[in-house]
Amino acid sequence: YCHRLSVPRTSQFRPLLRAECPGKMGMCCSGEADVLPDPPTQQDILENLPVAERKLWRLAFASLDSTRAGKLQADHALLRVFLSEGTALRSESEVESALARWAPDGNLDLEAFNQLMQASVQDDTTALMLFQQMCGDMDTVNCADARTQLRVLGQSRLNIGGDWDEVLWDKVLDVALNDVEFELDMESWVARCGMFTRYMLALNQQKNPIP
Repeated sequence: YCHRLSVPRTSQFRPLLRAECPGKMGMCCSGEADVLPDPPTQQDILENLPVAERKLWRLAFASLDSTRAGKLQADHALLRVFLSEGTALRSESEVESALARWAPDGNLDLEAFNQLMQASVQDDTTALMLFQQMCGDMDTVNCADARTQLRVLGQSRLNIGGDWDEVLWDKVLDVALNDVEFELDMESWVARCGMFTRYMLALNQQKNPIP
């Protein structure tokens, strides 16, 4: 069955540094792009995923932008590795398509990088395929089967979670399936599958940041 959790909608923030201000996507408005957010904790991710994702993406961009140029070249080898491991893009062709869309001139600034990440952290096509495999001619999947299939998705498709303990797995599955009753229809499954994928990717990046 699926646990019903009360998931906090907000999280605590540290005081803004002098060079920071509440701007778009957490960006600095003074031009001091080297002022970075503190890395989110595991609990931060579970309690407020969107905020944690923006921090992780900002930190990833800074690590990839080693020359502090404020942009990344689309042919950056480490960028392509990061996208294949830090998003739901798993094939070279998927990475190429995403870069062609978000970096048509061959460069990604922070805003375009964030947009690329936001568009690439879930895979509705895979979610639909899994639903059809699970349900056949049925219109719904029960919650117990959904938990099992999400875990298989994380470990096989995303290759994440092989070293996780059962406590963490339960936390991620509980929060991804929060408030689900006993069954999920196709629309609900796709939405929850996308949410689960986002949690998986964020937790993996938090644990394995770019050096």
